[in-house]
Amino acid sequence: MLNQQRNPKEPPILSWAITIGLFLVGAWPIALFTLFRILSVGSITSPPKQQKRSLNAPREPIDLEPVEVKPAKKNKAHKPARRSGTVPIPKKWGRRLITLGFLAAVFSGIPLAGQLIDFLTTMQSGISSYMVQGLLQSTGFFAGSLVVLFCGLSRQGKAARYRRYLQLIGRRETISVDTLAQALPVPYRRACNDLQDMLVRGFLPVGYIDRTSRTLILSESGLREEAPKVQESVPEQPPVPKDDVLQQIYQLRDNIEDPTMRQKVDRIGEITGRILDYQKAHPDCAAELRSFLDYYLPTTLKILRSYEQMEEQRINGENIRTAKEKVEGMMDKVVEGFETRLDKLFHAEAVDITSDVQVLEQMLRQDGLTGEELKFPRQ
Repeated sequence: MLNQQRNPKEPPILSWAITIGLFLVGAWPIALFTLFRILSVGSITSPPKQQKRSLNAPREPIDLEPVEVKPAKKNKAHKPARRSGTVPIPKKWGRRLITLGFLAAVFSGIPLAGQLIDFLTTMQSGISSYMVQGLLQSTGFFAGSLVVLFCGLSRQGKAARYRRYLQLIGRRETISVDTLAQALPVPYRRACNDLQDMLVRGFLPVGYIDRTSRTLILSESGLREEAPKVQESVPEQPPVPKDDVLQQIYQLRDNIEDPTMRQKVDRIGEITGRILDYQKAHPDCAAELRSFLDYYLPTTLKILRSYEQMEEQRINGENIRTAKEKVEGMMDKVVEGFETRLDKLFHAEAVDITSDVQVLEQMLRQDGLTGEELKFPRQ
């Protein structure tokens, strides 16, 4: 289920009170952690795994109250129209934290530098517990200011990314998360986290992330259930007339003058004949041989006819010579591909034979009929 929408400007008062109290009592390591949780997640009490579950299995969309959209003023740069029912991204989202963190770092860093100098100069004469306590407190406040500054910079970067997401999504109701991730670019996981945070904060309208199809769906219709796919029956392809195909191949072989090419074409004809024999004996393999019969074999014949025509020109020009060399080099790959296609046809039979052999060997071993243990009963 998607998390409830929250206002990005709403301060978690209880969380802030706990954090300030931790700083005052000197537990600044815990206070730093709670401060980071407040600025990044929004509260120290929200479990970190809650959002992770919503990413994995979002099911129920959330209804957002419509927000009044004011018409854009004239003579200004065109901005993409915002969807109804969404919260605008604050223009200065993160800037206040950056300013606050910078000022806090300056005002806490100066006393910290002075305390460090005093600490180093008095190390030999002796260090009091009061000095150590003051140094730790100053270090905690300085580290806290750095956390605020870091979170402000992080929010500013998120705001820029979120605006880019909105531009890419536009008015679409569905869009691939992979497409958005590649366009920014960011990793797929970060794109999911960003989009989920935008849904929670109201920057995007009602919707969810479908992890199965890796798609962002912005719709009030809820989870989509795809209709079960009906497996289309592949019509049986009638066997290709073997004599016609082989006649074309061997006729091309006889017309080609290059002896090496003649051997390659002869090998192609031999393998093609075996494949056609297999198709005739196994009509159910039509789908498996579709690409071979509909593309590879006709394309090979077309290339060989072009090669034959170039030989008939009796001209050893640069274009003809280059084209012939490409065809001659390609025929080696064609022969190898045809041999692989023929070998794959016998994959299932090879597996069955291997299984039968293993079972037979195991039975012979169990009955003591292998090697020296092979004995015949006396009559």
